[in-house]
Amino acid sequence: MTTTDIDPIAQAKQEAADAAELAQTLEDRIREGDESVTPEELANAESLGKFARLRVEAAERKVASELADAALARGRKLAKDLEAVESEDATLVEAWLDAVKTMRALGEAVAARKARIGEHIGEIQQVEAQLHAHAGVGLDAVGILGAKYANHYGFQVPAAGIDVLEVPTGLVLASVAHEGLDENTRREMAGKINSREPDLAGSVPGQSVEGWADAIRGLRA
Repeated sequence: MTTTDIDPIAQAKQEAADAAELAQTLEDRIREGDESVTPEELANAESLGKFARLRVEAAERKVASELADAALARGRKLAKDLEAVESEDATLVEAWLDAVKTMRALGEAVAARKARIGEHIGEIQQVEAQLHAHAGVGLDAVGILGAKYANHYGFQVPAAGIDVLEVPTGLVLASVAHEGLDENTRREMAGKINSREPDLAGSVPGQSVEGWADAIRGLRA
């Protein structure tokens, strides 16, 4: 065992116990009539015991001081580490802004597709009416099938392998969350959306994340 392996408190307590045992032994010898024990020996033993007890107290104070210093040092380091949270907040806000802009762009793309399909459906319906009125045939005569399926507009051109159906914007955006998030996060998100508008600008997270509320207000400006 090296010096660093020795518990200073345990060592001091052992020395104190040995000194107390020595003093007690000398006292017992005196009581039993042993005239060889001198006053100096007893005084020395008692003095050694007091000295050993003081060493115990000193060792305990030293260890307590070292533990306090270590705790304070760790606390100060943690305080410095926590200063990095603000820069992490900036990264979060930037990623959030990118996600919002991407979601908006996706929503616009879905809406644009839906509008184009709507234009085609309008033309299909006009052509269908003309075919019935002037040629006595339906759309299938020109290789076009349908214009509406279960409340969703779309069309088919089988010969060309075309099968188009409009997709609800909400469904497309929800699919992003479904594919990009784990089950627990999806459940949490669904609860937030269903319970109330997730207005982060005035919420506790919005106020606690540096720059988030400003970013939200900027998007809404």
